[in-house]
Amino acid sequence: MISNKAIQELYSRFPKRPASPDELDIDLMFIHLMDNHDFYIDDDGNLVINSITSTSPFHTIPLIHIHKIVEFEDKIALVLHSSIIFLDKHDSQVHVHIRTQKPSFLDKLRYRNDD
Repeated sequence: MISNKAIQELYSRFPKRPASPDELDIDLMFIHLMDNHDFYIDDDGNLVINSITSTSPFHTIPLIHIHKIVEFEDKIALVLHSSIIFLDKHDSQVHVHIRTQKPSFLDKLRYRNDD
């Protein structure tokens, strides 16, 4: 299990995309995930992960949206702007963390006055 602290650190360490998808460590995916996650890169530069249902917005991800590919002991993480996809190395399990934004000070005032 990856801790919430580690997840928040990924968001803060990789807030921007690399200059080019060529800078991503895509080899990590082919080395560790090929047996359990049916994935490929299509002609349009999208990562298609078939272990994620085709109706999911995480099934097809443009490579230019991936900030970093990070290896953990049992998982490979695909860090995006507002979410992280964790692909298990040993089976086809997939977990997605979606970052929620805290309301700003103005939002808090606005919602408080709506009551």
